Amino acid sequence: MSKPLISLIVPCWNEEQMVALFLSETSEVIKDVEADFEFIFIDDGSTDNTYTELKMLADSDKRVRVLQLSRNFGSFPAVTAGLSHATGDAVICMAADLQDPPSLIPKLINSWQEG
Repeated sequence: MSKPLISLIVPCWNEEQMVALFLSETSEVIKDVEADFEFIFIDDGSTDNTYTELKMLADSDKRVRVLQLSRNFGSFPAVTAGLSHATGDAVICMAADLQDPPSLIPKLINSWQEG
């Protein structure tokens, strides 16, 4: 049986200081999860260097994809944009500022797999 693909949708607005930390902490949590992952970061019209930071992450990690919105639309439209690009069997939406604890990802996946 093949591993499921989990899409992590991460809207970002002025998160240049957080995106690398988010990817690092989340990667640590998911390293033992029996699933493959894709990270879809959506730059929601940031006015700082969030997009530049995200592109660097994408260059160094093949799991990372980056969308850039033309202006700030808000988190819900950013999530919708991410959903339209997700290819996973399941999707988890998370805030880039780590207000949604990555430690919950394994529990969410277990609950999903249990039905």
